[in-house]
Amino acid sequence: MRPVRVLFLAFASSAAAACSLTDLDALKGGEATNGGGTGGSNVVAGAAGFVTGTGASSGSGSGGTSTGGTGSAGQGGGQAGMGSGGATGGSGGATGSGGATGGSGGTTGGSGGATGGSGGQCWNDLYTSWMTPSAWSGAGFAGETKAAASDDVYSTASFDGSVDNYTLSGKAFGFSLPANAEVSGLEASVEASASTSGDAEIYFVRFDAATTGTKYLFGTAHLGLADIVKQMGSPTDTWGMSFLNPTSVNADTFQLSVNVVCPLGVCAGGVVARIDQIRARVFYRVPCP
Repeated sequence: MRPVRVLFLAFASSAAAACSLTDLDALKGGEATNGGGTGGSNVVAGAAGFVTGTGASSGSGSGGTSTGGTGSAGQGGGQAGMGSGGATGGSGGATGSGGATGGSGGTTGGSGGATGGSGGQCWNDLYTSWMTPSAWSGAGFAGETKAAASDDVYSTASFDGSVDNYTLSGKAFGFSLPANAEVSGLEASVEASASTSGDAEIYFVRFDAATTGTKYLFGTAHLGLADIVKQMGSPTDTWGMSFLNPTSVNADTFQLSVNVVCPLGVCAGGVVARIDQIRARVFYRVPCP
């Protein structure tokens, strides 16, 4: 006999100038000049019988006073001359005004940092119990409802050489996922055997009659005389189906199918494939309360 194969599952200053006496006969008076700078003491003696010389001195410089020199007595009994006092020096310097008021204080410091972001979304990961269909159909299988329980009471298909595969399908699992759930994965389980060892095999297991929701098991799920259990999927395996949500999974039309194949010419002797149970469960998550 040839083995039965299961085919698939679906981030400044200036200096003073001195005056010299050169001709007393011509001199009418000693004259001293002090220009520009601070007044000095300048004295010239008057000639006899002549007028008293005036020793005038005036300081025009800024700040401080300067007093003229005192004249000497006239020679030859002349009238004693005394030079007049020098002019008062220039006016005092202006009073310095106070310094400008200091600059204003610095600006107020920057505002505090923004409040931190909110925490991430909290989720609760859940899964359903294993569920079996309550509505059945079978192309070539008889006693379909017998595949609802693992009790060694089987739904069967007989290969007589004219057809090489048969399919058993079940739906209306009774799932009741909440409306805010997110489906994350599916698992399916098939328990089966055959009347002969190695001829028939499970070819595929498919969810919801969708080709993308198919797991092909060809070459890995040969059926023997004793029941084997093939479990497929995982908590994060959606079987390639993007439409999974509470509505689609809870619907009575959500279906699981198992296809068993036995090559023509091998199973001509009447090999019987037997399915004891098919079942499924759903993994999902909901927001924390």
